[in-house]
Amino acid sequence: VNDAAVKQFQWSRNEFLGQNIKMIMGPEHSGKHDRYIKRFLRTGEARILGQQRELEAMRRDGSFFPISLGVTEVSIPGNIDGSRLFAAYIHDLTQRHQVIEMEKAELLLLNMLPEDIALRLKADNCHIADHFPSVAILFADLVGFTKMSSKMKPTELVKMLNEVFSIFDALVDK
Repeated sequence: VNDAAVKQFQWSRNEFLGQNIKMIMGPEHSGKHDRYIKRFLRTGEARILGQQRELEAMRRDGSFFPISLGVTEVSIPGNIDGSRLFAAYIHDLTQRHQVIEMEKAELLLLNMLPEDIALRLKADNCHIADHFPSVAILFADLVGFTKMSSKMKPTELVKMLNEVFSIFDALVDK
């Protein structure tokens, strides 16, 4: 257990050593982990060993973050009691996920606004008071929008917003 794992998971080195990896896994996988290992020991079929999997890990305080997890069997030279040891390799994917979300947000902004306006908004968080005769920007308070949009793919969200804005454009054109 290295210092980075101790810091990230908030468990001490001594609390980690000898424990089952499921102590840091989210509820979706922690209940299944022992079955994965038992199946491997019984059948020799390595479904998770040697594979990288993305899943949620859990810190000691109960908060979650995305990781890539690899599990491998470690051979122990001179092992006479037949015990088997497994080691986990974990990579924190938080930054990578943040970059992906920022890229999605940028694409959404570029789909909703002309590129020069989107780039100015991205570069400076202040308001833009320019006049563009062929551009209308509608700011509306859609009840439940944040909750609804968080469950949509970016392309679905852009399609829905395009439909809403098209209705407003048609009203303005009358």
